[in-house]
Amino acid sequence: MLIDLIRSPEPGELKDFPLERFVGDGVEGGAGSPSWGPFTFHLKTQEYAYSRTFGRPPRVCRWEYRGGFELRTGRWVALPPRVESQALCPD
Repeated sequence: MLIDLIRSPEPGELKDFPLERFVGDGVEGGAGSPSWGPFTFHLKTQEYAYSRTFGRPPRVCRWEYRGGFELRTGRWVALPPRVESQALCPD
């Protein structure tokens, strides 16, 4: 479902996601707090969170994204994430 979104022609903010680095990795954290690569999943709210950092210390920027899942024709589909917050690098 999330991999399908990343591979799709319209991945939104995930267009530059390095999928090849994470394909084959399993989900970690168990049912209470599952995660996969930089994604964390919130099963009760049918959402996922993703953060991305740019730059090198001490000038690091951080973008936080949140997306959702919908049940469509008996299959869970990941929706493109939206930017939730941005922390810009100090000058």
